Amino acid sequence: MRDGDDPAEPVEPAEPIDVDQEMPDVQPSAPPLAAAAPEPGPATEDAEELSSEEKINLILAAFDKNGDGRLNFEETIDLLMWAYAELIPFEVFKMTCDELRVDPQQGFGAGELTRLYDCFGTLERDFQAALHKLSHEPPPAAAAAAAAPPPTSEGVSSRISPWVALPLLPICPVAAGAVALAATLRNRACQ
Repeated sequence: MRDGDDPAEPVEPAEPIDVDQEMPDVQPSAPPLAAAAPEPGPATEDAEELSSEEKINLILAAFDKNGDGRLNFEETIDLLMWAYAELIPFEVFKMTCDELRVDPQQGFGAGELTRLYDCFGTLERDFQAALHKLSHEPPPAAAAAAAAPPPTSEGVSSRISPWVALPLLPICPVAAGAVALAATLRNRACQ
């Protein structure tokens, strides 16, 4: 009985439900999202389960040739060639090391790489490059670079300045401005 109902009024019974009645067979119009996605292979599943720290350790394992747990300039260049076939001048590497308060002769350890990946968002790209290197597959970026003509010093300077100056902005605006200014002055001097 509900509040406000008169107890003297009779209550009508609900219609009986026929439990033997068959329900119409309803099919979903589209498969569930999990069924629509391709089945990931073991490497993809393992990669998705890895933490950022584990991915960085794998990158170090793939590119740290001297086994010191850090990526010096030559090892960083190797990583960059595998990841996207680009080179950076030593001055840019040194400037980045200075910003992170790291000796350029030693290079980037796991902590510095974590900071760089947090800033630049390139962990997945570098992780995929490490997987390619460890599986002895040719790097996709290196194949493209081999087909391209070698860059001139002017071409490298103009191509690198946006890559270097913009990502340095959140770390150190002064360094970003200095890199952009140096690249601009060098481009003008080369003309």
